Formats: sequence, C-alpha cells, structure tokens
Amino acid sequence: MVHAHSVFSHSPLPVIDECLAHVGRVLAPGGWFDFTFDRTEGKEHQVLREDFYYRTETLISLAGQHGLTARFMPDWEELPHGQSKIRVTHGGSGL
Repeated sequence: MVHAHSVFSHSPLPVIDECLAHVGRVLAPGGWFDFTFDRTEGKEHQVLREDFYYRTETLISLAGQHGLTARFMPDWEELPHGQSKIRVTHGGSGL
C-alpha cells in the first residue's frame, strides 16, 4: 500500500499522468495506492501554479487509461483536512 497525502494537490495533470503510469507498472497484485487531491465540481483550475483543483471524474478516467481501477472514497471528506481521496488498484480490484 502507498498513500500520497497532498501530493496531487500540488501537481499538474501531466505529472499525475506520469505517476499513474508508474503505479500501474509497480503496484503489487492486491496492493493499492491512495492519493488525496483538491476536488472541485466546477471547472478544473489552479492557483498560482501551486494548488490544483480536479474533478473526481478526471482522475478516475486518467487511472483507467493506465489499466487501473479507481474509486472515490467519500468517507475521507468527513475528516477535517479539506481534501478528497481516491483509491487505485489494478483493474477489476475495487478494494
């Protein structure tokens, strides 16, 4: 298991794309990769090239392009940290 807390909140989409390509390559069977991000339901945007806001669907789709299954974890938003979380596994495993 790997957890990237507040990494993708500060990463442009091409960096996330490259990361997910490597996750798919090195993730052990049955393993998972969790990452937090700043979620928006509106237009994706960035602030001062430092804080990036993504739609959940964008990141789930990007994971799928690398043969990964991704699911939004809504319970994470109940905590007081202000970020959202997605869990990524190899295709077909929705742990």
